[in-house]
Amino acid sequence: MQKKYLIGVDLGTTALQAAAFDSRTGRALAQSPCRLARRVTAGGGREMSPLALERAVTDAFAHLRGQLGRQWRRTAGIGFA
Repeated sequence: MQKKYLIGVDLGTTALQAAAFDSRTGRALAQSPCRLARRVTAGGGREMSPLALERAVTDAFAHLRGQLGRQWRRTAGIGFA
């Protein structure tokens, strides 16, 4: 049985963290933190553009793919939180 990988993405207010895990052991195999561009509103809230978010996810996945190499193709699932 070939090893499978799971990708987890944590979207926070200042950063997007992505990691690849071995599906059997839960061991982290690759990580990709990415700072998020955001705008502070007059009321103190924080907003980010959908384009900036898309770019951050794309960059994080590209970084993970670079770390995993050909094994990237064994990704069995992706979860976002």
